[in-house]
Amino acid sequence: MKEILNAGVRLLILTLVAALLLSGTYLITKGPIEEQALASQNASRLAVMPGATGFELVDTASLAGFADNENVKNVSEVYRVTKDGEPLGYTFLSSPQGFGGPIPVTVGILGDGKISQIAIGDITETAGIGTRIVEEADFSPKFAGLATNELRTVDTLSGATISSAAVKTAVRQAFNAYELILNPPAPVEESSAEETATEAVDMTGAVLEPVDISSFAGNDALADVKSVSRAMKDGQPVGYVVEVAKTGYHGLVPVTVSITEDGIVFDYVVGTNTETEGLGTRAITELSPKFKGLKTNELRTVDVIAGASVTSQALKDSFRAAFTAVETLTK
Repeated sequence: MKEILNAGVRLLILTLVAALLLSGTYLITKGPIEEQALASQNASRLAVMPGATGFELVDTASLAGFADNENVKNVSEVYRVTKDGEPLGYTFLSSPQGFGGPIPVTVGILGDGKISQIAIGDITETAGIGTRIVEEADFSPKFAGLATNELRTVDTLSGATISSAAVKTAVRQAFNAYELILNPPAPVEESSAEETATEAVDMTGAVLEPVDISSFAGNDALADVKSVSRAMKDGQPVGYVVEVAKTGYHGLVPVTVSITEDGIVFDYVVGTNTETEGLGTRAITELSPKFKGLKTNELRTVDVIAGASVTSQALKDSFRAAFTAVETLTK
């Protein structure tokens, strides 16, 4: 009995010593680990903002439009950047979901609204496939110098669509955050919401009168516009209905867009198409409703669906073409 008791005491002492050693190791290494992480983050910020001399963390929680905003949901850090005391721009850390996990992307945006550079952090994407976003030396540089409306010029990587689309989403959300910082939304008044709802109801049951669109010939931005109709109600114009057919992943994706007199998307219908079930069709189901109620300058706030970027972009381009058609007719 005495031997068992002694063994138990020895075991307890060994356990306590081990715990103390582990605690000591943690306390000793905690500081260096945090410093290493901070150094890595600073390196990413410097990589996208060469020559910067100051980084000031922006409290996004206090900024209007950030809370519960789907368009910036992956943006976790924003820094105001200076060079020798003068404003240089901002850096954004955005980490959308890729194929194998989050893809952290640090985006530098200069004061003129154009990308300085981007830096992709540590990823867990499939080796040789998703990892191509960091292995292909010419992918990240494609974003340098782009403005928000030029992001569509960067193609996703064939075979690594989900990973490369996630990078584009990260950059797009950085642009969205940049816009919110420079132009915070005004508080929404209840009366404004009611007025918008009234305008929306006004197009219901409207009579459609075909519009001559022969003037669109030769305009590449309107090449896929099939028809435009003037929406009339009680003898008064209430908006336009535009039929567009952009090319998706497997063929044309016809979209009919109704736009009110005030330039707001009232409604839409996506026609019969041959997009991939569960991918392209998911983009149509999830993305299309986000366009309702938008104006032309708000289209950039709609992100493509990872894994269905081609179909998503076709939808965005369709709404953009519809707005362009209306703007062309009303000049």
